[in-house]
Amino acid sequence: MVVFFAEQSSLRARCVSVLLLFSVVVLMLGSPSIERAFGAPNDNSYLAELTMLEGELSPQFRMTTLFYQVDLSDEVTTLTINAVPADEQATVVVTGHEQLRPGINLISVTVTAQDGTSTVYEIEATRAGAVASDDATLRKLTVRDYSLTPSFRPDHFAYLIEVDDTIEQLDIIAIPNSEQAHVSIVGNERLSIGENTITITVTAQDGQAAQTYMLTVDKFERVDVASSSNTGVTHASVSSRAWIVSAVVILTAMGVSLIIARNRNEKSSHDNL
Repeated sequence: MVVFFAEQSSLRARCVSVLLLFSVVVLMLGSPSIERAFGAPNDNSYLAELTMLEGELSPQFRMTTLFYQVDLSDEVTTLTINAVPADEQATVVVTGHEQLRPGINLISVTVTAQDGTSTVYEIEATRAGAVASDDATLRKLTVRDYSLTPSFRPDHFAYLIEVDDTIEQLDIIAIPNSEQAHVSIVGNERLSIGENTITITVTAQDGQAAQTYMLTVDKFERVDVASSSNTGVTHASVSSRAWIVSAVVILTAMGVSLIIARNRNEKSSHDNL
């Protein structure tokens, strides 16, 4: 009897030990460290820290806050950003933090987790200084001694003009709407017979915006009316002279024939007498 109860107690102890061990294993398998140990990829795509040397972020950094703003002085053209991922297996890529322009610049910090999940933090950085103009339109476009078809409008970008074969180059006046914009003209040299294309490109002060105006020049061969008229007169004169010569020859032949016939008649009358 004593032996029977001892065996039951030992069996219960072993069962409790097995249950405890099973519980511990289940808890361990549910932890991130065990998942990593067994090769399961992590999906944590957040940052643990986000700072920069050139300014203070607003609002203050929080892992789940994805948009921030910062004001910069005019001297700052590049940001030094410290972005630390919450999971050491995640990767971080920062874009837009170099060659900052006066005004608003958008910087992106992309965190990609081990399993491919990604989170993007955005920073709106406002750099002090005059904002460069993005106006790339013309205020005036004319060609000396010629009219454009259609008439110039800043928001119309294609025009036509006709010139004769004596024109090798046009005197083009292209004035940008912004004084800081740059204008370049290509194709206005050695115009050939037929269709020529001249491009007028306006580049804005910011160096990014640009607009191209197209000028199609139709160069035709000029007909020399005076030369054609003189040729006609010459041909008419030659033709008139030919008729006159022919008439003289015919009249002369007729006169000679009449004289010969008269002489024959006179001779015949003399012989009859």
